[in-house]
Amino acid sequence: MIKPDVYTHTGKIIDAIYKQGFVIGALKMTRFNAQTAGRFLAQSPASSPEDVNFLQSDVCTGMQLVCEDAI
Repeated sequence: MIKPDVYTHTGKIIDAIYKQGFVIGALKMTRFNAQTAGRFLAQSPASSPEDVNFLQSDVCTGMQLVCEDAI
């Protein structure tokens, strides 16, 4: 996931992904609200209320990266 503090570098990040041999299978840019950010971060026991606020601060980009023999 490309988080809000670096989304302005999305092009560079995608370039690096392709240079490493990965393909982007799916990509979605979205903005979290308090509920969706909380649900997303519930998977991480170390998350905090500040993390929820951070994810809501601007857009996030989720990607599915595909590569042969990738785990």
